[in-house]
Amino acid sequence: GAAGSIVAPGNIIQVVTGPANAARVSSTSTSYVDSPINATITPKFASSKILARFSCMVLCNQNYYIYLRLVRSIAGGSFSLLDAHANEDDTLLDAYTDTASFMMTGHELIDSPNTTSSIVYKVQYRSADSNNLAYIGRGTSSNNKNSMHITLMEIAQ
Repeated sequence: GAAGSIVAPGNIIQVVTGPANAARVSSTSTSYVDSPINATITPKFASSKILARFSCMVLCNQNYYIYLRLVRSIAGGSFSLLDAHANEDDTLLDAYTDTASFMMTGHELIDSPNTTSSIVYKVQYRSADSNNLAYIGRGTSSNNKNSMHITLMEIAQ
């Protein structure tokens, strides 16, 4: 390949991490709202794939669900879903517990953005019911101990 180019498919070209330096957030909204979990990557090659992985502490009331999903924006455009089940209510995952307790959850997927423009990935969440207060993150301070993380990896093709 050209000087400085990556020619071995599967090699990791770059890694971007985005610990959310924010206090715990909560919402009773049944429409998706932004969490503080986000990161930006600028792919070096349009043919690259992006492995997007996030994890976070969640909490919801007993016998309720919290839904999370990953969305992206390319070059400042509107945010769009990254999953084939975009019209389903539980786009990526849901957390459920018989008691109100914190639980670690996460998700990962491979994205093919076909661009070398800047891409913002962020996690959104919603409550299953407006009577349920859904939480993302554990602590009430922004001391980086809230167990909210995102990692983006550009993978050569």
